[in-house]
Formats: sequence, structure tokens, C-alpha cells
Amino acid sequence: MNHLQVYQLEKYVPKGEREWLSWAGTVEAALGHSLDGEQAVNGYSLDFAYDWFRTGAKTMEYVNAVKSSSNYNPLS
Repeated sequence: MNHLQVYQLEKYVPKGEREWLSWAGTVEAALGHSLDGEQAVNGYSLDFAYDWFRTGAKTMEYVNAVKSSSNYNPLS
């Protein structure tokens, strides 16, 4: 294996991971903050978002669910 082949393998991101990163990026842009929160405190978290992603939820379905959550608090 040559250096270029090793480089290609090292930079490869599987399709499922690319889809998750794109989905999460779209959600973060719509919310205006990172998904790195605590579900019980902020009303969002990476784990909870990933669960929604895995069920096939659309980004705006998740965004609307977060924003309508009684404990949604993007600033804590």
C-alpha cells in the first residue's frame, strides 16, 4: 500500500457518519447553538438527537420538538 492509499483510508468517513454529521449540523444551525447539552436541563443532547436521527426524523421535526420542550434552555 502506498502513502496515497493510506491517506485515503485515514480520511474516509463512512456514509452513515457523514449523514449524522450533516443532520446534526443542520439542527445546530436551526437552533443557533450546539447540541452538546444535558437533556434534563437543556431539553436537548447529542444522545437524544442521535436517537431521533436513527429513527429517520427530519431535522425540523427534531428542532420543533426541542423548541417546544418545557425544559428548553439553550443558555444553561
